[in-house]
Amino acid sequence: MKTIEELNDCLSALGTTKDEIKASLVAAGIKGRKGNADCCPVARHLKQAGFTFPCVGHVAVYAEDHLKVSTPTPVKEFLIGFDRSEYPELDEEVKGSE
Repeated sequence: MKTIEELNDCLSALGTTKDEIKASLVAAGIKGRKGNADCCPVARHLKQAGFTFPCVGHVAVYAEDHLKVSTPTPVKEFLIGFDRSEYPELDEEVKGSE
């Protein structure tokens, strides 16, 4: 069973800025869907790291059946940018983003 510390570490490992997070996700080949808290690139990163039922919102990140942490500021900034189409290379629904 995963812990809050592991969840925080996994989120922190993505980077300390929205651009570092983008670079980490691009390097890992992770894409997602805009406006979808359980299929965004960060949620898919958490799934890949072994977390079950990840849900990543602007206020909180949930995983497993019992973990909840505040969304780190860089993750929140990345999500806002992603949902505003600033990172089309991470949007699985954009043609030519493969």
